[in-house]
Amino acid sequence: MNTVTKDFTVRDELYGLGQFAKYLAPGDVRLESSATENGVGNVVYRSRNGAYVAVLGNSTGSDSRVRVVVGGQKFVVTVPAGSFATYRWKGQDSRG
Repeated sequence: MNTVTKDFTVRDELYGLGQFAKYLAPGDVRLESSATENGVGNVVYRSRNGAYVAVLGNSTGSDSRVRVVVGGQKFVVTVPAGSFATYRWKGQDSRG
């Protein structure tokens, strides 16, 4: 906040932090993350109930198609330009 003009702005870092705060809980475990490639970074977590959460960030000026492969499942998504996208899904039951 600018104390002279009383203007308030939100820093870009808060949008990414918001994705983690909204979709993750204490006890969730980070499974995988990769270095940013072609402007898209990611991190995947597994919750205590076996569900997965992937947070993808696209820092480029154009939409990016991304293939996610985790927990016995795979899917392709389009992450909008300059944004974060969060995906949640249940893992496949491997008990047989």
